[in-house]
Amino acid sequence: MRKGVFNYLIFAVFAISAAFMSCDKNPDDPSENGNGNGNGGEEDISGVYVAGGSNGIWKNGVRQNLTGNTQYASSSSVFVSNNNVYVAGTDYGKAILWKNGAIQNLTIGSGSSYAKSVFVLGSDVYVAGSDNGQAVLWENGEIQNLTNGANSSNAHSVFVFNNDVYVAGYTQQAQQSERAVLWKNGNTQLLSGEMSKAYSVYVSENNVYVVGYVYVRKSGVWDYWRCVTLWINGAAQYLTRSDNYSDEAYSVFVSGNDVYVAGKLDNSAALWKNGVKQNLTGTSNNSAAYSVFVSSNDVYVAGTDNKQAVLWKNGVKQILIDGDKANANSVFVVE
Repeated sequence: MRKGVFNYLIFAVFAISAAFMSCDKNPDDPSENGNGNGNGGEEDISGVYVAGGSNGIWKNGVRQNLTGNTQYASSSSVFVSNNNVYVAGTDYGKAILWKNGAIQNLTIGSGSSYAKSVFVLGSDVYVAGSDNGQAVLWENGEIQNLTNGANSSNAHSVFVFNNDVYVAGYTQQAQQSERAVLWKNGNTQLLSGEMSKAYSVYVSENNVYVVGYVYVRKSGVWDYWRCVTLWINGAAQYLTRSDNYSDEAYSVFVSGNDVYVAGKLDNSAALWKNGVKQNLTGTSNNSAAYSVFVSSNDVYVAGTDNKQAVLWKNGVKQILIDGDKANANSVFVVE
């Protein structure tokens, strides 16, 4: 989800998640995934999916191309539901949704648009992004404006829980600085009074988790700390406090009682579990973690390291593209 995160999610966020309809599973919990069994002999849908790079995704480390302009298309978010693979991204400056590799244009017109995050619940497909500099949400291809258009804004992550639609992003304020925002069913909640951005949202057991960053005033001087931030039900928790103005959180994922946050700290990929920083192997001072997903006690993190798309599983790094510049923006796992 921008990264995403959730990203996120969001996301974007990645962010970043799934919802399935079996009677013994919570249909609003994206960590409980269908595994493709009973699909009439169709291709097994289980595996580790990663969105990123140009015109494609990875499944279990193998690159799969998407239809569209191969030079300019890019994927931002991946989501698997009911044996279908959904990918949100951009093709030549236009917001795109791919379903099983087939392309769907989300916008028509001359302006630029971007699809940052996709979430599927039942037969409904939600995509968060921007259109002509405004935060928008597409529901089954129909566009909804999240702001009145007076100032620039952006939506980075979407998550649906108990029929409520949550979108994380930011909006420009009158004083020309961004503010982190959570939209719930189109209603705006400012998460911070200081300069800030939100990149990923995740909802679990009626608790709403959002991550991003906030500038916090230093005491006694006209200066700010840059704080990697986790909001829980609107209350901010600062995971870091530093002078590094690139520190950010891009993705949040909740598994049981554990809250995972992926981002960047001191220009290096970072993962926090319940507020404690975890080690990711092979990280350089030119790396970032854009998406986190937990499945069967395994923790998957997608990102970039030395300009290469990478995936960490339980802290061990796998290079997805060797010798080519690329980001891994989103990870989704189907058991």
